[in-house]
Formats: sequence, structure tokens, C-alpha cells
Amino acid sequence: MCEVSKGEDPKLQCIQRKCQTCGVKQLENHFHELGVIANTDETVNWYQWETKKITEPKVSTRKVLASKSTYVKDLLQNLTEDMTEFSMHLFLANWQYRQFSNLKQKIPENVMVCIMDFAENFSTRYQDECQSAHWCYDQITIHPIVCYYSDALGKTVTHEVVYISNDLTHDANFVDHCFKNCVNFLRTKNLSLKQCIQFTDGCSSQYKSKVPFFDISSYAEELDGIKVERHFFGSGHGKGPADGCSGVVKSAITRGIIAGNVLSCAEDIFSFVTSDLTKDGDTFKRTFC
Repeated sequence: MCEVSKGEDPKLQCIQRKCQTCGVKQLENHFHELGVIANTDETVNWYQWETKKITEPKVSTRKVLASKSTYVKDLLQNLTEDMTEFSMHLFLANWQYRQFSNLKQKIPENVMVCIMDFAENFSTRYQDECQSAHWCYDQITIHPIVCYYSDALGKTVTHEVVYISNDLTHDANFVDHCFKNCVNFLRTKNLSLKQCIQFTDGCSSQYKSKVPFFDISSYAEELDGIKVERHFFGSGHGKGPADGCSGVVKSAITRGIIAGNVLSCAEDIFSFVTSDLTKDGDTFKRTFC
């Protein structure tokens, strides 16, 4: 895209790839300069990710890498269409990250910013196991809520509240329970909260549908007047603080298993991480629930 001064955003026409200077037309010109003629009858083989409908064992969809054999001009057309959408995707991802970072660094008094996301289920394992145990692993749910708030000195405190459970139903009810428990727990630490600004992904069964929206509308009554608002990161915007927290927890559990600890269920894992990973510093804390 066209160069911009530091701190400024690109022009809308550049983001939408309609600019005459930096638009996707330049991509086609680039290939012409390399001697690739878009009007040639020569065919090329290439691959593209597509959504495919699966009927067995049940109806579902999945992403597959499909093989294509088309004219060069058709390949260039698909490439320019993807580049048009990709520019907007990158801009929105960077813009959302900046807004989250700015808010996190300047948190108003009595306001908490939090980001939450389910981790991939952790499969319990044993360092030394009999052969048949290989097919009998249990799974546990890990759902971190990474909270940011200001302390009495105005410094930003990062507090990771991590939920460990054998409940594998990743739905809005699970999220609702964890969030209300998190707020009540932080209030026991003498944290005064009047507003909470949440950031999540757009998963409909967990954060973005009529059930979670109803839960949000009920928090003012259920949590003594706290105002809650939820913002959604776009799809494919990369890993965030909640993913980093989940990675730390999973790595510690794996090291514990390798060291010979028997961590075969949610209760064992909860006891282990509570004793090994709990933090209570001035600006960084980690609690397990």
C-alpha cells in the first residue's frame, strides 16, 4: 500500500485495493513485466483452500486443499480477489490490536478489561503407562480470563484467572459461570468494579449469540450494577494473551507429567498448577479456579 506517516492509517481506497498507485492492478502488471502473459492459452496447476461438504459419518463442512488446473488469467483473477480481501483483513487485525493495547495501557479507575478464550482441550497422559491406557485418555477444559485493571498507584495489573474443569461443554453457560465467578473473586481482593470491557472471538455458541447477549444484559442486576460490554476480534487475527496463558499452563502440565507426576483428571491437574503456577506479584498475578 502507499506509504503513510508514522501514526497514520492508510487511505480507505488503499485498504480496499482501489487505489491507482497501489491497487491489485499492479500485481497483474508485475506478472506482465516478468513475461507472464495473462491471455495465453497455457494452463497451470495450482492449489486453493476450499470448503467441502462432508456427508459421512454425519453432514459437516471442512477446509480442504483443492487442486486446480486453469488458464493463467484465471489464476491471476483469483489471486487479485484474494489480495483485495486480505488487505482489509490485515488492516482490521492491526487496528483492533492497537485499540486493545491502548485501552489496556490507560485503564480508567474502577474499570476492568479482560480477554477470554477456550484453549484446545488437554488430553491427560502418563509418563509410564500400560499399553491399553494409550486409548483411554481423559480430557480437561482450560478457559483463561486475562484481566487488566489499575492498582492504587495507577499501574496496570495483569491478573490471569484460569478455570480448569472436566466439563467439556464449551458453551455460553460455561462462560457465564466463569465470568461471574471471576468478578466475585476479584471483589474479594478489594477490587472495586463498575465496568468491565470484554474481548473475545466471535464463536456463536460461546460468546456471540442470543444466550450470551442475554447473559450480558443480566450482569447489571446479577453483579451489583456492573456494566459489561463485549467486543469481538475478527476471525484469523492470530493468538492473544489468553492463548499465551493457556500455552504456559499446558507446558507446565506436560513437564509435570514427564517428571513423573500422575495428573490423570481435572482435580489432579488443578492441584498441580495451583501449587506450581500461582503468582501474586505487584503487577502480575495468576489464580486457578
